[in-house]
Amino acid sequence: CFFMRPSFNGPDSNPFWRKFAVAGHRLEMVKFLLNTSTMTDDKRTMSVEVDEATYISEVCKNSGIEIRQIEKAIDLLSVICSTWNEQFPVETVLIFPMIVAFLKGNPLDDRESIADAFRGKGSLLALAVEGHNIRELYATINGYMEKPLSAASRDKVNLHNNAQWNALSVISQVGYEILDREFRNGQRRHQRPAFASYANRIKMAGRFIQSDLDLDQK
Repeated sequence: CFFMRPSFNGPDSNPFWRKFAVAGHRLEMVKFLLNTSTMTDDKRTMSVEVDEATYISEVCKNSGIEIRQIEKAIDLLSVICSTWNEQFPVETVLIFPMIVAFLKGNPLDDRESIADAFRGKGSLLALAVEGHNIRELYATINGYMEKPLSAASRDKVNLHNNAQWNALSVISQVGYEILDREFRNGQRRHQRPAFASYANRIKMAGRFIQSDLDLDQK
């Protein structure tokens, strides 16, 4: 497999696993996994002001995902980045909660199941990391799921022209900036946001990793 690193196969099989098995070491584990992955920095970005490792660690903590599943989540992100061919990077802040939800059994097959990925520990709570309401960011992007990027760019201009931009929350502004960055790429102006492809990319990456594991076991 082209994204192989030392594997966390179990608590007795690998010294790295024993070191990071304690939940309190989750952040250190995430840093290790990111540093030993094959992902290049230009393939992914964090559009909110949170360190990527901290963000990933907090999303995992919030979801209650098992420690050994964290490696699988980052492997999925690695596969997605390896096949990413857009002129702008993957938004870790949006795709990682979906990856974690997928590993917990969420099929990501409709709007409701995707929306569930951005809920907090309680079903009525929004996913938030270090004061950033990630569910609100998702809601801003989701508002354009069935619209071309040109619509989002036009709305952003209108918000500025009508002096309404500053009335938006900072996280909603971030959402519009993400959409506008995709629009300004030029090749996708009349297409939907890249976010619309995230669910399928996650499921394809999941199938790839499973087939790779099946081959290793033969």
